[in-house]
Amino acid sequence: MEMVKREGLIIWMKSFKYINNLRKYGYIHYASKKMKYAVLYVDQELAEETIQQLTYYSFIDKIERSYRDDIDMTFPSVGPGPMKDVTPEDEEGESAFFSQIAREIQAQTKERGQ
Repeated sequence: MEMVKREGLIIWMKSFKYINNLRKYGYIHYASKKMKYAVLYVDQELAEETIQQLTYYSFIDKIERSYRDDIDMTFPSVGPGPMKDVTPEDEEGESAFFSQIAREIQAQTKERGQ
């Protein structure tokens, strides 16, 4: 079975009380009562037709297409990436760093105790 291509539409509304009218056009993924908008997913083939039909509603202020398809979702430059090789020198440097911190904490604790 082939997956149906979907497209997100951001629907800005003048009044939020008619949100249920959008259900017959697609799946409401998210709706913000405070900001008066909803994210509606529709079949990609029917997206243009759905936009035309939705423009006739008086409670709809603006309709935008989602930019999700235009965004590269692989994020190659973000995140830890592949594990780097830890050398013994790196481990020695880290252990010296933490040992120094432990000595400073012990010294502060002794000063407070006196």
